[in-house]
Formats: sequence, C-alpha cells, structure tokens
Amino acid sequence: MPQYGLPVRYDLTADIADEVSSEYGPQVVQGAEFSLVLSFSDVWGDDWTGYAARGQLRSDYADYTGNDVEAEITAAIVDPGPVNRLVHLYISADDTEAITASGGRVDLEIYNGTTVKRILNGRWTLSREVTR
Repeated sequence: MPQYGLPVRYDLTADIADEVSSEYGPQVVQGAEFSLVLSFSDVWGDDWTGYAARGQLRSDYADYTGNDVEAEITAAIVDPGPVNRLVHLYISADDTEAITASGGRVDLEIYNGTTVKRILNGRWTLSREVTR
C-alpha cells in the first residue's frame, strides 16, 4: 500500500524525436501533503542546469473559460543531470484540502529565460477527504 505524503520516485522517459512529454496521472489525497520525486533519464538531452520548474493542477486546460487553478505545484529541480534528472513536486496539506474539483489536467514545465519545455502532462484525480 502506498504511503501518501512520502516522496515516491517515478522514472519517466520521453520520445524526443516527437517532442512528446511524459504522461502521468497522479492521485492527490485531499487534506494530505502531496510529495513526489520524478526521475528523467538522459533521453531528455543536455542537463537542466539553469532551469527552474513550475506546474499546476487545473480542472481542465487553461484556455477553457471558468477553469480555475485548483493548486499550484511547488516544483524544484534537485538534480539537473546530465544522466539522471530529479524533480521534486510538492503541494501542502492546506492546499490539497482546498481543492474542489474531483480531478482534471496537470502539467509540469521547465524553463530558462524564454525556453520552456513541457516535461509532464496528464490527468489527476482527487481522493476526497472523509475524516476531518
């Protein structure tokens, strides 16, 4: 059984020829910390030194009307590579408790000046809180 709130490591790869980001569908537990460490292999090219990371949980894509941000993901590149890149994602318990949607879209980008690369995208789901 997974231990929610503890860092979990996932190894993700991408099809660089098609510039497709990795797909992942996290489950967020309402009222609990969300902490996840993602590992990206050397198939992603050069190291990510000088890059920062950002991400959001939304009920749907950003360009749809009425689509609010459900949670900002605190993202940090903890090892930029070049062989194995590690990115830590975090959402506080207070922020997961405030989520109202039952799921939606998630993506994670790395950026350096004007260069932006989407490295992760997918659908997220919410495991609703029962005990308060």
